[in-house]
Amino acid sequence: MIVIMNVVVPTITKIYTQFGKELPPATKFVVFISRVSSFFIKTLPAFLLIGFLGKKKFLTKEKIDRIRLKIPFFNKVHLFSQYSTWGNTMGLLLKGGLTLDRALEIANKTFSNTVLRNEFETLVQDVRKGKSLSSLLHKKKLLPENTVQLISVGEETAQLPEMFQLISDIYKKQTERLISIFLSYLEPVTLIILSVLIGFFVFATLLPIFSLSVK
Repeated sequence: MIVIMNVVVPTITKIYTQFGKELPPATKFVVFISRVSSFFIKTLPAFLLIGFLGKKKFLTKEKIDRIRLKIPFFNKVHLFSQYSTWGNTMGLLLKGGLTLDRALEIANKTFSNTVLRNEFETLVQDVRKGKSLSSLLHKKKLLPENTVQLISVGEETAQLPEMFQLISDIYKKQTERLISIFLSYLEPVTLIILSVLIGFFVFATLLPIFSLSVK
């Protein structure tokens, strides 16, 4: 594709213009794309530098994390992965004998998403005051209701470590399922798009040659 865009297309364009012929519309479009891509490749380092500086100035980690939570489909993958790690850590810490508030304080640090981490950190002080974790999670809607119910059952039956391990396993499987679905669609869609693009560029590139041979 790169060879066609930056080597073949300019060569054919030069030959075609020598005959005083106007390029077909499809070929004109390819020429335009070729020039844009050539300009982009030459200025890529500058764009990367501007993007890096702009990210540091305007896009804080918290803003980026908020964006991650709003992108359809991918936000679920991100959330489920975060919940799985958090649940696994909570289960291990509680099983090791830590108090709920201390386990929560440590487990919250496993959130790579700063928005989630900040929201879950608000629970620690309330848990230390004697409030149940499940009621707090339900009130603040930090987890899906079915997950909150599992935590509530764990509190009532004194099996919180086991429930957190179960929650971790559930979200781990859901994360793997979503990734599997994404990959199953990615390959055929990518092949179709590449086939169409390559076919179009080859057609647009060879069209001037066919036109000259006919005339």
